[in-house]
Amino acid sequence: MKLVIDVSYYNDLSPAQWDLLHNVLDGVIIRLSYGLSQDSMAQKHIDSARRVGLPFAGYHWVDPTRELNSQVNFLRTVVDKYRPASMFNDFEQYWSDWSAYMRQDLATAYESRFTPTQLNSYYSKFSDATRSKLSLPVGSYSADWFIDKYSPSMGNWVTQNNYWEARYFRYYDNAWWISRQKELGKDFEISHVKELAKQAQIVKGIGRQFESYIEVKGLSANISYHLDWNVFTDEGFYQMFAVEPGSVPEPGPLPQDTFVVVSNEVGNQALRLRSAPSTTAGVVAGETAGTRLKVLGDPKLALPKVGVIDQWLNVEDPQARQGYVAAWFVDLIPLEKPPSPEPVVGKPGQSKDLFVAVAPSVGTLGLRLRSEPEFNGPTIAGLSVGTRLKVLDDIEEAEPKIGVIAKWLNVSDPNGLVGYVAAWYVEKIEETVTPPEIEPEIPEEDTPPSLIKQDYKVVASALWVRDKPDGNKIGYLWKDEVITVTEIADKWAYFDKGWVYMAYLVSV
Repeated sequence: MKLVIDVSYYNDLSPAQWDLLHNVLDGVIIRLSYGLSQDSMAQKHIDSARRVGLPFAGYHWVDPTRELNSQVNFLRTVVDKYRPASMFNDFEQYWSDWSAYMRQDLATAYESRFTPTQLNSYYSKFSDATRSKLSLPVGSYSADWFIDKYSPSMGNWVTQNNYWEARYFRYYDNAWWISRQKELGKDFEISHVKELAKQAQIVKGIGRQFESYIEVKGLSANISYHLDWNVFTDEGFYQMFAVEPGSVPEPGPLPQDTFVVVSNEVGNQALRLRSAPSTTAGVVAGETAGTRLKVLGDPKLALPKVGVIDQWLNVEDPQARQGYVAAWFVDLIPLEKPPSPEPVVGKPGQSKDLFVAVAPSVGTLGLRLRSEPEFNGPTIAGLSVGTRLKVLDDIEEAEPKIGVIAKWLNVSDPNGLVGYVAAWYVEKIEETVTPPEIEPEIPEEDTPPSLIKQDYKVVASALWVRDKPDGNKIGYLWKDEVITVTEIADKWAYFDKGWVYMAYLVSV
């Protein structure tokens, strides 16, 4: 059995709470969308899950008031954008009057309910459409009380494929649950949730949502314990989270923290770390010139403030004191380039190389080339549909992996970057490579630049611009800035302002 939480816009967990949850969780299900709207917290939840090394699946609240094909097509774009391991369709809406439901006038909402036949027809067609149009595993979420009350015919199909059921202790194991709560008390250690999960036997399908308010120590702030807890069968978990059977998900390398440094412009006067972003707020500490400060929150929102008058940054100092500093008195410390992964070569004597191409099923966002064979591996580059990749693994071992979920391939791209790609997003290319003629050995020289003209987007929080490959720093770029590269020399790219390291660029 695997322990999983599901989160949405209503669960604004702090980094410390994610670190706490990581100690007991195996995975996360994230609401990516509802009706024809995206969940505004989806990307933040995805980034947090990746930071602590948890695989994630997605779910979509199905709104039967929306035109079916429009909602299915919208869901396809959401899947292309976020690329979850799988998607669950959330079937629990009986009303058509959203205004009444949102003001919690449930009597009026109930009067606007769909007929059992209407609900069954819409939900079954939606399920069939997503299973045929999404190139990933699809499941269903609902509850027996909902099915019995609003559309009994749903029971004939909704539980048959990857069913995730809402079945709370408070309703189905009430006496035991009341007794256990008294025994544990309020704010108990999170390790006890594993013990509670053992009581959550799965009655139907592959997963069970067993409670939504468990008074775990550390989970009262921000969310008032409001967090949905679930268990999944091992087989269901492997299928829906793209985790290989027998493996234990471990956190990958955490992304580098973003730091700023107190500017020399403060002179002999310390920069005040304040309790709030205001010159009138209380002083927490004084930070001298050169002190490294860790940026808290989303770097994408914080870094554009660096050096800007009247802007403030939420930071943590080396003594773990947190507060706000004047952004115009700090300087950015951009990320440095990561070590290049070593290529893995095939068996000696292989006369034929194996090539694959990025499959159209990855969508418009492309396929990530990662430094490790896992979802949490740092991204080296983004690969567009059709990109030709040379497989570096042994051919006999690599070929059966092509197109298989939860398998990875070690490859090199056309620019010579080496890393790993998800095997289920590539297609085999039949190609035989003629061994090159042996030429006289010549002394090594610097790689001459190749002339191109291609737009690239920065994927690091900030990226140094240098006067030559691996040369002096002359500036920097922000995340998501787009540049036009005109030359490439060994993993370095040139644009009109200078050279940047290509590991932090994605072609657009």
